[in-house]
Amino acid sequence: MNREHRDLLMDNKLVLISPYDPSAGFNIGHAMQRNKLIYALADAALVVNSDHGKGGTWAGAIEQLEKLHFVPVYVRTDGDTGPGLEGLRLKGALPWPNPTTPEDFAETLTERASGSGQSCKTEQLSLLET
Repeated sequence: MNREHRDLLMDNKLVLISPYDPSAGFNIGHAMQRNKLIYALADAALVVNSDHGKGGTWAGAIEQLEKLHFVPVYVRTDGDTGPGLEGLRLKGALPWPNPTTPEDFAETLTERASGSGQSCKTEQLSLLET
């Protein structure tokens, strides 16, 4: 294990989570299943770039928006957002409000989580098994 990563782990600054053996090679199916864990463990999702209608980022965001509903999905709103982010917005992703202070950031996440009617994380994680 790389010393840089080991130090971060020991300092409680890095968490590594995988439902698969660390020696397993890359597999598209595993990557798609990993997306569910990422969304389930998050407070919110921010998609900064995506192709329209293809790729893992698009598929993961669409699954979250249409099926899983673990967390609010935001899309980047500054600069050239392109057809992928616009497509996600049309599917229900929220425009990222670009908070400028830590307080604004916390408020953004708190407002959406409290108003979204989400169930608790334990229930959400159990859904991953289905």
